[in-house]
Amino acid sequence: MSSLPGKTQSDTDRRRERHRAGRSWPCLEILRVRLIEHIRTPEAIFWVYFFPLLMVLALGTAFRNKPVERVNVAVVAGAMTPDPEQVFAEDDRIIVTIAEEETCRRLLRSGKVSVVVLPQSNSSQSDGFVYWFDPTRPGSLIAKSIVDDLLQRAGGRTDVLKAKERQWNEPGGRYIDFLIPGMLGMGLMGGGLWGVGFVIVDMRIRKVLKRLMATPMRRSDLLIGVMLSRIVFMIPEMFLLLIFARYVFGVVNYGSYLTVVFLVILGAFQFSGIGLLIACRARTM
Repeated sequence: MSSLPGKTQSDTDRRRERHRAGRSWPCLEILRVRLIEHIRTPEAIFWVYFFPLLMVLALGTAFRNKPVERVNVAVVAGAMTPDPEQVFAEDDRIIVTIAEEETCRRLLRSGKVSVVVLPQSNSSQSDGFVYWFDPTRPGSLIAKSIVDDLLQRAGGRTDVLKAKERQWNEPGGRYIDFLIPGMLGMGLMGGGLWGVGFVIVDMRIRKVLKRLMATPMRRSDLLIGVMLSRIVFMIPEMFLLLIFARYVFGVVNYGSYLTVVFLVILGAFQFSGIGLLIACRARTM
């Protein structure tokens, strides 16, 4: 477009002409530059993609579901008839130690057993039993309940109501099932705050932001390019984490995967907005 006779083009018009004549998608150039910077930084690759997997592996292994701990019970010698090992044999959780009363006291005091069983009176066992246990220890309370239930059954007690047991082992209530959504949220938060806010503040400190603003590129192109680069980094990170959790720990998504994708994208934009807000105020790292 040529200028009218007797008039000169303004700086804005000349910038618009150069913008139309040159590349029409400067935001894609920003995206390309951010991708190259990311690939050429091995530390960023590690913290973005591999550190979350190592964290999931460590926490998922440390807090995995474990079998119920076995209960240590001390029985005073001669306190029970028949043999206490026969009475408690039906429950694999109980480990029985038969010893003298003083030895049983010492074992309970040192925490080596959770409960001690002795007869109600020295003359007869028909009066029942006495349980020694520490009420401040959860393990002692559980041990006392288990031992009392077995002794009552051995004494002829019958349950009025018949109940059946069914073990529930399906994924959904384990620690790892709650850890993965938290790791996804932490990844989105870190990506928005560091991938957007940190980058803009870094550009401001290195005077790159001022130079970019002196080009025909619009401010919206810069913002779109930075946010698109974060989304491109985020998608492999989220899917890698989900696939790792699925095949290593058996984490199952019972809902829609489209909903997961929608929430991930929505969270990325929300945290990117927070990162942009912080970048507008922060002047230093």
